[in-house]
Amino acid sequence: MTCKICVQARKSNAFTQGNSNLGTSTLSRHAVSSDHQAAFVGKSMESSFTKAIESSLKVKEKGVKVALKSIYWLAKEGISTHKYSSLLSFLEILDCPNVQELHCGANVTYRTDVIANELQDSIAQVIRENIDKEAEQSSCISILADESTDISVTQMLVVSTRLISLTDFKPVTHFLTNVHVLDSKAATVTD
Repeated sequence: MTCKICVQARKSNAFTQGNSNLGTSTLSRHAVSSDHQAAFVGKSMESSFTKAIESSLKVKEKGVKVALKSIYWLAKEGISTHKYSSLLSFLEILDCPNVQELHCGANVTYRTDVIANELQDSIAQVIRENIDKEAEQSSCISILADESTDISVTQMLVVSTRLISLTDFKPVTHFLTNVHVLDSKAATVTD
């Protein structure tokens, strides 16, 4: 017979090598031995430490969700990511829950434009992956291309895809990308 707690704690005693004496007194002496007690305390401390880390991560995760939802809202409303920091400050003034969880020290607050852009990139990556997955599974796909000129008089080819949604079997259009073109001639666009 072996003691699972002592084996996991890498202790060296008769119950880690295998003990054939199953007497009550042998088991009682082992239960109160210093090796077994230390292994047992170590196991309970490890469990408490793991629970504390998981609890801390759950709280921080809620803060990250607030940040992601804030960035998503700014993008949906067409508001510059430069307003990300002031939006979070405003949410703190309103006592919105979990905004304070973005503070990870005196200097780390996750409120800069760099963080805002990284969060936006993360959201965009997930959206792109979902569109790719939907396109792979769809039975009908069409590519839409339209030449356009933006406000800076740069000619672009706007590329979208239209496919049949697998959830409700209705046509759905997804923007894919803008491609800069030299001119709007048909030969340039098709090449």
